[in-house]
Amino acid sequence: MPVYSIKFLRQAENYFLRLDRRTQARIVAALRVLAENPFNPAMDVKPLAGYPGRYRLRVGDYPLIYRIDQQELLIFIITLAPRGDVYKK
Repeated sequence: MPVYSIKFLRQAENYFLRLDRRTQARIVAALRVLAENPFNPAMDVKPLAGYPGRYRLRVGDYPLIYRIDQQELLIFIITLAPRGDVYKK
């Protein structure tokens, strides 16, 4: 199975860079597993209701909202924020 590349959108990247190193390391480890299989049943991944093609990966208290481009083998991290903030419109 091919390995996907990970690309952060600017807002998600800025938030990621403000996190402490330990949390960053946990997220990077989860993203490495996700890059190998974006639909890995062992990970806490769920499709977002009402948003076709978007998924949620929870890493601790931080949900990552992402979409997958299967043709380009890219995973776009759209949103990364604390649980209480990520689902606000």
